[in-house]
Amino acid sequence: MAQFQLGSISTGTLRTEDLLRAFVSTLDSLSPRGSHWSGLGDAYQILEQGTDDESEITELLSDIEHELNNLCPPFVYFGAHPGDGADYGFWPDTESLGDALQDAADSSEAWDWSLGDYILADDGVIVQVSDHGNATVMDMERNVLWTTT
Repeated sequence: MAQFQLGSISTGTLRTEDLLRAFVSTLDSLSPRGSHWSGLGDAYQILEQGTDDESEITELLSDIEHELNNLCPPFVYFGAHPGDGADYGFWPDTESLGDALQDAADSSEAWDWSLGDYILADDGVIVQVSDHGNATVMDMERNVLWTTT
């Protein structure tokens, strides 16, 4: 299993055609073959032939954004960067992760003292937090899903 890559997929533009191209390419690369979102064909058609209907592109972008969020591992979201609205990508959901870690810290069953790990069984992940605050999120078999540096 490959580690999920956090970060930008499109920066410096809010032009809907540019965003659509980046979103479609990312969705196509992340979706398992045979399980593509049903609107992907429409998106490719618009990219190839163009459209004058800006609302159609905006609706497609919203739908693809929803699909990309569905493909995110736990505690990651797809959308605009909190500090730059023209930077779209995959970002850690630090608020949700912090809440889950606080809940785990309050429960002795969710803390592995021997390894210093938080075991978030409801989310199906194990989280290690370094003394610098960097997080590594793993599945229950300890395969790294994503990490911050």
